Amino acid sequence: MDSKSKKKSSLSEYPPVVAVLGHVDHGKTSLLDTIRKTNIALREQGGITQKIGASEIEIAHEGKKRKITFIDTPGHEAFANMRGRGVMAADIALLIISSTDGVMPQTKESIGLLKASKIPFIVVLTKSDLADGNAEKVKQQLLKEEITLEAYGGDVPVIEVSAKVNHNIKELLDLILLVYDINYDKFPFSAKNPLEAMVIESRLDQKSGPKATVIIKNGVLRVREEIFADNIKAKIKSLINDKGQQLKEATVGQAVEVLGFENVPKVGGVVKSKADEVQKEQVQIQPETEETKETEETEVPIGPNQEEESQEGMPIFIIRTDTYGSLEAILEALPKELRVASSKPGDIESSDVLFAKSVGAVVLGFNIKIKPEVLKLAATEKILLRNY
Repeated sequence: MDSKSKKKSSLSEYPPVVAVLGHVDHGKTSLLDTIRKTNIALREQGGITQKIGASEIEIAHEGKKRKITFIDTPGHEAFANMRGRGVMAADIALLIISSTDGVMPQTKESIGLLKASKIPFIVVLTKSDLADGNAEKVKQQLLKEEITLEAYGGDVPVIEVSAKVNHNIKELLDLILLVYDINYDKFPFSAKNPLEAMVIESRLDQKSGPKATVIIKNGVLRVREEIFADNIKAKIKSLINDKGQQLKEATVGQAVEVLGFENVPKVGGVVKSKADEVQKEQVQIQPETEETKETEETEVPIGPNQEEESQEGMPIFIIRTDTYGSLEAILEALPKELRVASSKPGDIESSDVLFAKSVGAVVLGFNIKIKPEVLKLAATEKILLRNY
């Protein structure tokens, strides 16, 4: 066996990491739900799916069991940052387009991300069971976006599927593995390489502390080892997969939720085994920008004059979210003229209510918990508090 064959054989040990991009309501969620039902490991072993921002399935492919990891990247405009991050962490992408609606604004945005990332991708035309679907029209629209499909002599594969009637789902999974194997020389990763992973989601669990979901690109994560994400240290207490199973270790292509960080790491952060390696990686790959600064925990000092201005015009907000990814999306969606005095992931606390009183702010929570005593304090201090 030559060196290329050996590399291709060893590559099949690792699951491809797949980002799923597309416009809202184009069938991404239905497709992923149908794909998860094909998971032979889940059928054989049972288990409860745990939402960690990614999911892993196992299928039979050419007589072997192969795994695929899917990153759950939202498809609507508010989550543009998350879609971009998904591509960074992924090896392959699926561009989901409804055969009834065709190319839409978020489709074009996703195409831009794919061109910039230069990763292989597959065009998936959904809702092929519907009578008003027009696959040929969509293909012509893609040509205008400079996407050269295989059907027209290009190198981008396209497949028509229907999650509703389970049409071409197995064929899509086989195609993902085929594209991965064909492009194996673009994926220079190995469990033997130094640790390199990416944070795709993070949150503060009030009971167990900071948690982060990471996609491993190189090396191995092991329980009780020390790692660093954006120089935030973690002594790994547990590794949990999307089935809720506790793992002793995880390797290339796997997504796991890590418990043991001293603080909540930023989404998109690089995970290494040494702090100095993280610093180097940040300089080379992720230079700090004004946009990334906004997603960190922030508290903006507001003086009396500023408070008066905000009361006459736009209100001041204090924002708390369940995850860093949600925080990024919300800050991105807010009108630029709105004032945010403080924003971070975590539950709304009494200190947030008191801070809101001092600056005249409205407190907004998104998918978080509010203790009864906090609600009582907000009512006493006449602070407007909302949780969505």
